[in-house]
Amino acid sequence: MIGWLLHLSLILGYLVISTLSAFTTCTVPHTNGTDDVPGLHALLPGCSSNARILFQQGVTYNISTPIVFGTLQNVEIAIEGNLELPTNIPYVQGIVNASGGSVRWFTASGKNVTVSGNQDPDWGWIDGEVNVYSANENSD
Repeated sequence: MIGWLLHLSLILGYLVISTLSAFTTCTVPHTNGTDDVPGLHALLPGCSSNARILFQQGVTYNISTPIVFGTLQNVEIAIEGNLELPTNIPYVQGIVNASGGSVRWFTASGKNVTVSGNQDPDWGWIDGEVNVYSANENSD
């Protein structure tokens, strides 16, 4: 009986380690004063499944253009830093007009996709200038 339990625990341990090692953390790059979305889009091909897309705490990301995450599977989007949207209304209107009059600033689809925030009250915010949203708040 002990041999069987030991064998079973080794198999389960292997499965847990295999699952964890296959899960990738992809940290979104940030450059002061520029749009951080192109850097995010560049890392997405390697982070669209079994991954954690991390906006780091302590960083305020410039989200100057819409984010299209594409189709994701088993992905957590962790908003631990702050995301700052454009404040220049004519600039945003230009993006909206160029798209035919309707824009979603964040788009994702797929299976088992979660968005998490930050427990620190200073981080995990999406600042849309007019409206500020916390990735931690529940929407009813």
